[in-house]
Amino acid sequence: MKLLRLSLAFTITILYTSTLVYAQNAAKPIDTVKNSLHLYPQLEAALKNVVSNAENNPTENVFIQLNKPWYSRADTMWFKVYTVIGQTHQLSALSSTVNVELIAIGDTAAIGSIKLKLVSGMASGDFTLPNSIKPGIYHLRAYTDWMKSRQQTIYDRTVHVGGLAPETAIMNSKSTGNPVSDVQFFPEGGTLVTGLRSKVAFKATKPDGTPEHVKGYIADGTTGDTIAFINSGHAGMGAFALSPQSGKSYNAYVETDDGRRITATLPTTLPSGYSFTVNNTGADSINVTIQANSALQRSAPAEVFYLVAQSSGKIGFVASGKAGEGVCKIRIPKDRFPSGIVRLTLFSSAGEPLNERVAYIDRADKMHLDVQSGKDVYTTGEKISININNKEKANATALSAAVINESILPADENNEATIFTDLLLSPELRGNVYDPGYYFAHNDDQTRADLDLLMLTQGFRKLDWKKMDDAANGANVSYGFTISGRVTTKNKPAVRARIVLLIPETVFALDTLTDADGRFSFTNLDLQGKTRIVIKASSEKTKNLDVSIDKPEAAQKLAMRASNEVISDNKALAAMKQSYLDDELAIKNSKLLKEVEVKANNSKKKAPDLSFSANLNGPGHADQVITGETLSNMGCVTLAQCLQSKLAFVKVNVGPPASVTDMSRGIKLSGNGPMAIYIDGTRGSLDEINPNDVYSVEALTSAVYKSIYGTDAANGLLLITTKRGTTSYEHGDDFKLPGIANFIYDGYYKTRTFYQPKYDINSAASVQQAAIYWKPDILTGNDGKAILEYNNLGKGNYRVVIEGIDATGKLGRMVYRYKVE
Repeated sequence: MKLLRLSLAFTITILYTSTLVYAQNAAKPIDTVKNSLHLYPQLEAALKNVVSNAENNPTENVFIQLNKPWYSRADTMWFKVYTVIGQTHQLSALSSTVNVELIAIGDTAAIGSIKLKLVSGMASGDFTLPNSIKPGIYHLRAYTDWMKSRQQTIYDRTVHVGGLAPETAIMNSKSTGNPVSDVQFFPEGGTLVTGLRSKVAFKATKPDGTPEHVKGYIADGTTGDTIAFINSGHAGMGAFALSPQSGKSYNAYVETDDGRRITATLPTTLPSGYSFTVNNTGADSINVTIQANSALQRSAPAEVFYLVAQSSGKIGFVASGKAGEGVCKIRIPKDRFPSGIVRLTLFSSAGEPLNERVAYIDRADKMHLDVQSGKDVYTTGEKISININNKEKANATALSAAVINESILPADENNEATIFTDLLLSPELRGNVYDPGYYFAHNDDQTRADLDLLMLTQGFRKLDWKKMDDAANGANVSYGFTISGRVTTKNKPAVRARIVLLIPETVFALDTLTDADGRFSFTNLDLQGKTRIVIKASSEKTKNLDVSIDKPEAAQKLAMRASNEVISDNKALAAMKQSYLDDELAIKNSKLLKEVEVKANNSKKKAPDLSFSANLNGPGHADQVITGETLSNMGCVTLAQCLQSKLAFVKVNVGPPASVTDMSRGIKLSGNGPMAIYIDGTRGSLDEINPNDVYSVEALTSAVYKSIYGTDAANGLLLITTKRGTTSYEHGDDFKLPGIANFIYDGYYKTRTFYQPKYDINSAASVQQAAIYWKPDILTGNDGKAILEYNNLGKGNYRVVIEGIDATGKLGRMVYRYKVE
């Protein structure tokens, strides 16, 4: 522990040795911080604690890349999760599990909730959206146990599902009725001070949180004289200059585009204090000007202040000055920080935060990705090879790629969340950022000025600089899954009973002993998918043991941000409306067929347990269901032979190779291709399955059941669930003995593989598919290169989005476009 303290103190001292602070009338630098900080133990302790906490409790942040900008009902949402260390953006090894949830706004129940195993800080997953999902905006949330135990802000982004109804009011259109808008004012540094000129930023919003354009003026609250004119720009933000005078108050009078008038009062002016001005236009440095007003200079000329600059809890610069020295100009080199938000805080010598401001630094330290293909125009069905090159040739560059047809599914790039917006902006700002992609899609003076206004408004807050309890705050994080419970005998704890955990499908077994309260626990379990668990309890003292298993921890009721998603791109709006109409028409024209279970007439057993079925519509939701018991009683050699007489309106070719064809709508379909075969959720063939291993067969032939599988189900599907791991196979709830608990545990979600059917040139031309390719697990070689290969489908303008992180923590994103004719 002594070595740690010395190291931290040395780190802080080094940071203080290069301050560039000059008084207005002084020709030489002020005293260096390292020689004066020890005089102020409260501040020194606070800064040491910040360094210690950052080193021992790094923050963990999440970014999720989606395969599409928005989704239709009965669609599949494919995604890649990246977890990174906040200070370096390097892939994190702090957590082994990430929780991902899809939740409706205003609802507490998750539409989808899965746990994914993190490997090198990454995982991929998917949510299947039901036909019944209501069109609207949903929250996609993600968090790790590390984030939860340290009360970090969780990852939370909005996702639009189901298109937009034609009568739906566009969120960024003019308001109707008489809603109450809001205008907030944010003095730079946090306060207005008598006699000191200050920049005041403002932000105007509608009641739903979306931006409102306003114009008007600032007036003296006593005389009514106009002090300044205001006119909002991007995202309802703007700024003006104000030199508040003693005893004065100031009011804002603004008007919205539709004629509504709003009156607001500016923040109260302090009689004594500092002004805090930041100029972030320089390429190499941030220039800060600090000035005490005349009242403070007279009353406390020797008061010392400290300016601390930190990023994600890591201090990169400290400087000091005195109130009586007039104007202090401080230059902070940008190369002390990575790209992202830097928080500048002014402290008194007693460690009290006085003023605060955030600034965004762009170090041009992003990954240099180059993406090329052989040509700009392709034909339908033609194979395309896309070459990816990380020009810095960093080892182990992890990437993910999504390809969409923009002619069907246009994206609103200004509103789009990216790896830059979600890792460099959102973790440090309050609320939902309007048009986050705008700040990275453009590189000009206006965009940089708008980004600084974002820092002044949504970055306006004061840090809690109070001393942490210790350098390792937060609960210990467990990895994997935990199965725990209690063993009793005649309602009393069974002490030191032997507990054995078995996974029948494997040879895996663990054992332990109960404690004085009869409790036991197995931790750090690596369980994949739905896993049957058997817990056996035994004791030399008694045979009458009861085993109860603790229920898994429920999904966290974590706070969600209010949604203020605004779709401003006209093409995206039109496509979302059309998507809604298409979905409604498909549902109206679909005829829901009754479920049919074909089984032997003499069977009197209860309906089969289909909980292990991978049917995306839900287990048993199919046009026909056949039990494995029915097939096993037939004595056939191959599964195809068994199915010949059991599937209505399905033609079976016993092969080899065996195949099935949907004939439910007559002879016209006889020329269509064979039905797709899925075995336990993965593409397969009839020839690889022994009929004795089949638990159930589900046939999907109607549009209502096929639609969820997209083009892969054009000719229908046959879903086969094997006996492996099913309840009846292991006897499950029907097999109960004293001292035994037999149950299914929902482990890590088994991510499915994005399937891209192969078409010839003629058939591919007629396929209208919005998302044609998704690859979440791209890893470049030692030369920094990788290749994507797939077949193009229908005509249109295609957009390839590639995002990822290299071994040094550099973030990368590239958008590549080509055309198919």
